[in-house]
Amino acid sequence: MKFRYLRIAFSVSCGIVAVLLCVLWVRSYSYGDGVGHLDSSLQRTVAGSNSGCMYLHFVDETSSTSPAHGWEYFSFSPTGFTGFQWKSSGRVREIDVPFWFAVTVASSTAMLPWIPRRFSLRTLLIATTLVALLLGIVVMMLRGS
Repeated sequence: MKFRYLRIAFSVSCGIVAVLLCVLWVRSYSYGDGVGHLDSSLQRTVAGSNSGCMYLHFVDETSSTSPAHGWEYFSFSPTGFTGFQWKSSGRVREIDVPFWFAVTVASSTAMLPWIPRRFSLRTLLIATTLVALLLGIVVMMLRGS
């Protein structure tokens, strides 16, 4: 009861983030979007969405000839779905995460303040069963791809 309004505000904020991620997820199959920034040390940071994935790329632009500094927005036709990916090669570092994972994390985070502090054995068994089902679905999806 002590932090009731704070818990409500936190849950609503995480719920809004989850809904906005779903909207961006659907849009990513029609349009690829990206926002980039080149700082004074010629390090380009690019974040965006593409075919059901969110990506964050860090590129070293020191070998480029006079690149434009500042912010840029770009849109492109989407390419193939990559799933979870972490690459680091030379001057490029890439992190790709599927939207379904980000939506699941945001939705789960919205529920965290409402979880009771004490668990019964029944609650523990139900939670364990749900985690096992989710992991089984993830493994089944990965093998089917």
